[in-house]
Formats: sequence, structure tokens, C-alpha cells
Amino acid sequence: MLAALAIVGAEKALVIQFTQPTRRKQADVAIDIDRNGEGYQALTFLFMRETGNFFAFDMAPLAMALYQEQGLRLRNAIDIQSAFPKSNRYSIAEILKAALGDDTKMLGSNLARAFGDVAYDPDSRTAPLEPVKRAWLAQHLGSIDDAIMTYSSVKTIDTLAMTEDLLNVIAKVTMDSQRLERKKPDRTVRDFTYRGYDAKNDEHGVASNMFSNRFRETEKVRVTVEDGSGSFSVRGKVDAHGRLATFTDDGVAIGNRKILSIIGLGRDAPTAANKARDENLLRLLQRTETPNNPWLQNIWFTKDADSISWPPTWFSNASKYPALPPTLTESLTEDAKRLNPSQQIAVNAMLSKNPRNVITIVQGPPGTGKTSVIAFFVQMAVALGKTGIWLVAQSNVAVKNIAEKLTKVGFNDYRLLVSEDFIGGWHEHLYSDINKNIIRTPEFSTCGPRVKGVKVFLCTLSMLSSPMITRIFAKQYSLSTLVVDEASQIHVADYISVFYKYTSLRKACFIGDDKQLPPFGQDDAAPDALPSVFEFEHLRGHACFLNTQYRMPPQMGELISETVYNSQLNSNPHHSISNQVMAIHFVDVPGFEKMKDSSFMNEGERDVVLQLAKYLQDNKLNYKIISPYDAQRNAIETKMKNSPEGLEWANTCFNVDSFQGNEEDYIIVSLVRSKEIGFLKSQRRTNVMLTRFKKGDIASKVGSGAWLSIDDVVGGKFFGPRKTAK
Repeated sequence: MLAALAIVGAEKALVIQFTQPTRRKQADVAIDIDRNGEGYQALTFLFMRETGNFFAFDMAPLAMALYQEQGLRLRNAIDIQSAFPKSNRYSIAEILKAALGDDTKMLGSNLARAFGDVAYDPDSRTAPLEPVKRAWLAQHLGSIDDAIMTYSSVKTIDTLAMTEDLLNVIAKVTMDSQRLERKKPDRTVRDFTYRGYDAKNDEHGVASNMFSNRFRETEKVRVTVEDGSGSFSVRGKVDAHGRLATFTDDGVAIGNRKILSIIGLGRDAPTAANKARDENLLRLLQRTETPNNPWLQNIWFTKDADSISWPPTWFSNASKYPALPPTLTESLTEDAKRLNPSQQIAVNAMLSKNPRNVITIVQGPPGTGKTSVIAFFVQMAVALGKTGIWLVAQSNVAVKNIAEKLTKVGFNDYRLLVSEDFIGGWHEHLYSDINKNIIRTPEFSTCGPRVKGVKVFLCTLSMLSSPMITRIFAKQYSLSTLVVDEASQIHVADYISVFYKYTSLRKACFIGDDKQLPPFGQDDAAPDALPSVFEFEHLRGHACFLNTQYRMPPQMGELISETVYNSQLNSNPHHSISNQVMAIHFVDVPGFEKMKDSSFMNEGERDVVLQLAKYLQDNKLNYKIISPYDAQRNAIETKMKNSPEGLEWANTCFNVDSFQGNEEDYIIVSLVRSKEIGFLKSQRRTNVMLTRFKKGDIASKVGSGAWLSIDDVVGGKFFGPRKTAK
């Protein structure tokens, strides 16, 4: 929340502290405001004056915080970064050089302190100095000699002239996005391998061990080094190229001392989708973008399903699908027979040209064949002459899974666009079966012959939002139909740039499950914060529900159906694991968890997990290990790497969140916690955790007749006929 505001003029500065909610009411945004008070009236008069401009860095979120939290509107507000469109608006140093000249001397450490951490402590005597520094710099840039020319082309923000409905939507999206940004860690312990000291270049070589924990391209860090007398910390930066990176210090010569630990400083940079969203919101506030976008109107402003309407011109040339050749019809009919009735209904809705199906929502619980639905839709759509079909998801792995499914069903007329940062040196092995369909980012500008005539493209939502895709692909291969997988994990605001950028878009299909993982940062108790498209009730009026799961044995399927899906989810009656087989076991492991790097680990469980893994590997059974805690996942993987039994560790251990959309014959779950319920408070994550296995599942800490003793684990006595509960 907005804790303080600094207003700086030529000679004086004013710092205003706003009332903050109590700890008990921390979740409530609204607080009581005395709008008749003298101070509030003075601010209202100041912000609404007709002459003079207000200058600020990132004026859009500031204006929306003033509106949403304090009910204040303002005129003549100028976003400083907008005057320098060729510079990176997220780098204050770049903006200052653009405004004051490249030869301007700056103290990077001072800038980092002033703009890196904007937390405000009202109990600190020096707290008011920080917002004053930022406001003074904004005032200085607004009063430079050529300021009139510099800012003449920048449209001002005038929230007084905007409707309340529009402001409410922009403020909601903006403040949700700010809240999500604050949830990102500003300190990250890096998992790396030390590669040694290069005396010639005076730099230390390191290598990232995990993609999700990799060094940023250029990253400020704090490292701990050791010598004969002990260890000490220094600051510096890391320059990364794929896995490999080099560390250079900030003038403190550490020589050939070995690096023990590295902590990344600062939050991860916004994604392409985040940047594009912020640009659209800013343009809406500057009134250079119209709010009359049909997608924006129908998602955010419409309140019921019957009020949804689309431009008549979208349907003026609509015609019936052409008749298909008999041979093609016969082939597709055979494929359609593999779909159950609920899947067929979903595909029909995705193909429908009816205006009520322009937005199609498909809810698919675990194991119900969401990718099968997408694959058959693609086959039918292409056969019926559709072009401009783009299949996206939030993660590269989810997109890859769709591509593999297309290949599996015999459809190869697609291209998968992949970032070199993700695949190069990290994940080539994931794409071995579909390599001929991949186009890496360095190949984009020369891939013309490979994409000629292609009607189906796949990429992440972030990539679709990037200017590179618009420039190279979208003009020639216009986006007509958008299919989003795992849409329940995506904050709906992340689509804004797509809705504005691709005016050719006529159909959007959202596939997901709001009973599984939510968008990052959304709390179970507040789904209206950071909502996915599934949280908009008026869009679910015609939603399709996939009602049969094929993954889990019926004993788990029935439990999940009753507790999560109101008994609406059926299980495959012909599943290979019948109710006569005990497919789920629980192990009571003595001992307790402990904190590690703001996460939890349990050494006793780790050792039991390795015993289970050895048994499964020795018996050539396919398995994966999942845990809700990164520290435990890392501890298990590290010990597997060093295991004398030769355990296969690569692509074996996962965090629960990263494993949604995946499955395996056998799943070992390490719950970690024993003192408190912890992770299990989240039904959505627990749902994901319990629904990944096809044949057998082993977890710890809970159970009755399914209990295993440590002796059972050592002896491999599990996954057999049902035991009688005593």
C-alpha cells in the first residue's frame, strides 16, 4: 500500500504519511479516510489544479494507488519515462542518461538504494528522505532547460476526466500487478558450481545448476569467499551466458579465494507480457489507447453472460464450414471416437462460430485429457480451413507438452517457437522428439521457408506478447484463434497486450482448472486478487466440464471427485489398477523438519525417499519425486547426485507447482512438515500433489490402513493387494 508521498518543488519538500491498516486488517485495501479533513481537501485542491505539471517516475501505478487507496484524482501528471521511449523504462540509469546526457556522472549504489527498495518505515527518522530523493530527481528532470521540448509529446494523465468504471478496472489490474511484483524475492540464494579463478582476467567462473535458479544476464550479487583465516562477504556482479557465468567484484580484490555462496540482489526483471501489459495500462491512462476494445469490455466491464456482445462485423462474413473429403472425414471420425462425450462437447464449442462461444472456457480436472481436446481441435480446425491458430501457455514445458501431443496424433504442420535462453545449454533433451518443428529465437529472422504455409504456431504467452513476434510472425501469420492451456494459472491482466496488439483475434479458448494451481501470488482466501479468467463468473456461463479422468486409479479418482469436484468427476472403469490393489501408501517418518533458505527440509524423509527411489529404479519402474518445498527438492536431488547406488537424478525431482500438467506411473511425495500442516492448507496445491500418479503413490505423515513402516520400505513391501486396516 501507499505509505508515504513526497511532493517536491523548487525550494521545499512535503512528505505525507498515509494511514496504514492494522495488522489484523492487512488484507483489506480500503481504510477509513476523512475526506472532509483539512489535509485531504488541500491535497485534492493541489492535485486538481488546472495549471502546472506533476512529474514522477512510473506515474501510472502512483496515480492508481492515489485513486484506489485514497480516492484522489489528479490532473496534468507526466510519466517521466514516456519522454524517452528508446530507453529501458525499468532502468533509472538509462533514463537519466537519456535526459541529462551520456557523460552524466552517477553513483550507481546511491541510485540502487533510492529506487531499489521503496519500503517505508514510519518509525525511522530518516525514512522521509528516501521518497524525497526520488521526488527531487523527478522534479529536477521536469525543470531542465529543454523540459518543454522534452515533454511536449508526452500525453498527460488526467484521472479527473476518466469514468469511475474505467479507473476501477485500470486500478485493479495495476495494483494487482504491483502486489505480484512485491511477492517476488529480492534476495535469491543461487545454486551453482564454482569453476575456478581466471588470474589473467581477474574473474571467477561459476555455473548455474538449475534453470529456475539461474543467474540473470547481468546481476548484482553478494558473495561469500574463504581464505586461510576464515570467510567474508563482498559485493560485485555476475555476467551470465546460458549456464556459464563470471563474477567480478566491486573493487575489493578477492584474488584466488574460493567463492562459497552467491546471493542474487534485486527482483527478476518483468517478462515481455508484464512489460506489454504495463505499456497498455499507461496508454489507457494517457488516453492514447481506447478502452473500447471488445475483449477488454466483455471481460472486465460486462457483468453477466447474456450481456456479452461482439462487433457485428466479426460475423458478417461468417460462413458454414466446408464439406470435407470422404477420406478425411473417415480419418477424423475415427479420431473423434476416442473422445468421450464431454471432450466432444468441448471441441465443438472451440470450433463454434456462434457469438456466445467467442470466449470458450474448458475446465479439465487432472487426467481428463485436456491436451487430447486441444490436439483434436487443431486437427479439425485445420481440416476445416482455419488459419492463424496460436497455442500458448505460461510455461515452456506446458507448450512443449502440447507439441508432443500434436506429433503423437500424427499432426506435424506446426512450428514451436522457443527462446534460446530456455533451450540452449539447458533443455535440448526435452525437444528430441519434436526437434524438426522447433524454431529457436536466433533463427526467427531467417526462418521464412520453414514457416511458409504453416497454420499452427506454439509459444509461451510472454513470447506472444513480445514485439519480436509481432514484427516477424504476426503480420504474415495473423492471430485468428488463441488457445491457452493452463489458463487457470495465468493472471487475466497478462492477456491485455495480446487483446490490443492482435486486432485480427476472433476466438479465444481458455483451458484449465481453477481447482488446481492458481496464478502466482493469488491466495486461496482471495481469488478476486490476481484472478485468472476462471474467476470471472459471467464468462463461465457456457463453460465446458471434462467429466472423466483416465490417469489415477479409481480409488484416488473417487476421493478427488468427492472432495474437490462435488462428485462430478468420473473415473475410467477400465483402469489397469483396480480397487483390489492398494495403490496409495503413507510412511510415518520419525523426526521433524527444519528451516533452510526460507523453505523447509526434512532429512529423515529425504533418506526414506532415496530408499523408495532405489527400489523403484532397481525394479525398472517409472517414477518421479515431488515435494511442496524447494529446500527438500534440492536436498533430495543433491543426495541422489552423490548416491553410491547410482540413482538417476536428472529430471527426477520436482517442486509440486512445476509438476502440474505432468504425470508418471509412480510418484513419491515428500510432505516434509510434521509440526504444522503447512502446504496442505492449500486445497488447490494438494489436489495437484495427489493426482500425478497413474499406478502408485507413496506419501508421508498421514493415513490409516495404508500405513507402511520403515521396515516395509527397506524390504520393498508395497504396491500389492489391499491390506486390512486394523
